[in-house]
Amino acid sequence: GALVVDPTVVAGEFTRIHDQYAAEHLVGVAATTVRDVARMQARAAQVDKRLLTFTLETEVRFAQPGDVHSFTDELADAVRQVVARYDSAGGRPYRMVALGHPAPAQGEPDE
Repeated sequence: GALVVDPTVVAGEFTRIHDQYAAEHLVGVAATTVRDVARMQARAAQVDKRLLTFTLETEVRFAQPGDVHSFTDELADAVRQVVARYDSAGGRPYRMVALGHPAPAQGEPDE
C-alpha cells in the first residue's frame, strides 16, 4: 500500500524544496495535486457537475542517466511553446504537472 500525505501537514524543508530532480519535490507536487483535485471533484459533485481534467501518461527508456536532463529540458521547451499558443489572459487557469520516476521492475511489489 501507499500513503499520500497532504504537504500542508508536513512542516519544514520538505514543503520548500524546488529542485526539479528531487524525489521529495515530486512527492510534494503529486500530493498537492491529489489534494486539490479531490477537493474540486467533491465540490463539482455537490452541484452535479464533472470536473474537466486531463492526464497524459507514457513510459520512456533512457540509454544514459544524463539523457534524463536533456529530455527534461526538451520537454519543458515543448510545453512552453504549446502553453504560449493556448494561454489566454481571460481563460480559466489550469495547472499542468509533468513528472517522471523510475518504473518499478517487473515482478517488484508495489509497496
